[in-house]
Amino acid sequence: MSDAGLADLCFPPASPRAPLPAAAGLQARGIRVRPAANGDLPFFQSLYAATRMEEAGVAALPHSVRAAFLDSQFRLQHRHFVGHYPRADFLAVLRASPPFAARPIGRLYVDRARRHWHLIEIALVPDARGQALGSALIAWLAHAAREAGASALTLQVAHDNPRAVALYERLGFVDQPATAPTHRRMICRA
Repeated sequence: MSDAGLADLCFPPASPRAPLPAAAGLQARGIRVRPAANGDLPFFQSLYAATRMEEAGVAALPHSVRAAFLDSQFRLQHRHFVGHYPRADFLAVLRASPPFAARPIGRLYVDRARRHWHLIEIALVPDARGQALGSALIAWLAHAAREAGASALTLQVAHDNPRAVALYERLGFVDQPATAPTHRRMICRA
């Protein structure tokens, strides 16, 4: 993926709210989170492409067409997220790699601006999936929401993503009335 044209994309200034609590459970798994920086955008762009290639049905397209399409979709998604959730926590997920520096393996976006928290996005690189890291991140977030007095943690998931739906159901999320024909709205009550 090309990082050309990312200079006009950025994250909003950090929210003045208290930072999310540290999580011993995440650290025990060798992962941590930190606020995303504009320098993370090239990695997030490649992460987007890695997670959307199959669902976008672009794998058979020529590389240049596929790259241009996925780049444009990433840009649109990023602008949507920062425009609709300007006070959200945009987090980079890192895996500790002793003795080397931590390397990015994902992103986690959460909006804590309302009485209920909303999980906007969670994505992990393909080689970090299937290791219960997503479950650990969501459990940490749900615990932090409860500790902060939030009434619930909500999310939206595509109807055609049964693995994610099954994960969320295992973590205690239940369906709410849908707000979009392509997505299920789910809630985990605090």
